[in-house]
Amino acid sequence: NVFLCVAIPAALLSIAFPLCRKLSPERRERALFFDFLLAAAFVAAGFFLCSASISAIRRGEVEDGRYSVCGEVVSVSVKDGYKSIIIDSCTTDGVKTGKISVKTKDDVRLYDRVEFTARLSAAREKNAGLSFYYRNAGVSSVAEGYPSVKVSGRKDSLPAKVNDFLSDVFGESENGGVAVALLSGDLSGVDYDTLENYRMTGIAHVFAVSGMHVGLLFTALSFLLG
Repeated sequence: NVFLCVAIPAALLSIAFPLCRKLSPERRERALFFDFLLAAAFVAAGFFLCSASISAIRRGEVEDGRYSVCGEVVSVSVKDGYKSIIIDSCTTDGVKTGKISVKTKDDVRLYDRVEFTARLSAAREKNAGLSFYYRNAGVSSVAEGYPSVKVSGRKDSLPAKVNDFLSDVFGESENGGVAVALLSGDLSGVDYDTLENYRMTGIAHVFAVSGMHVGLLFTALSFLLG
């Protein structure tokens, strides 16, 4: 949000100045006034959205303590033999809360419904680097240690069914995990070393849901609908 509230006005002004030079003085003044007005509106909207996002994260925090947590996995990454997951639609001791980040050595997949018991603390109390990461991910609280996470079910949604289908087709091998990640953005089957190799070569963006995935979907639908 901060980037957008700066980048969009800067782009508007960089486009407007060369164009305004071709106008008469009176029209130039009017055009620049409206351009600055629009840029100011984007800046105000960006800071408002950023403030609202931070407020929502803080509202979802829990006081430091041990809780029983339930939720749905919305993000998975693998590192050094454990999985770092973010869960949403969370309840702690039956009370609805914000997103929670947890590290576990159990086998957990994207769209799993999970349960665990752990000590939680506010994400903003972590060091500056981690706090910035958690804020960008919308995480309110962080589970301490490596709690045992139990999978209680799967989310009943089209993305979850597509993910299950791709996992069945490509299997659980390393290459299968890469194939699933390329097609769906699910990194739960890609180990940390493999992902780091992609990052070091500058092509880790292929795992992000992007125009490539839209193109693949369009091609598949075109073939099916003929």
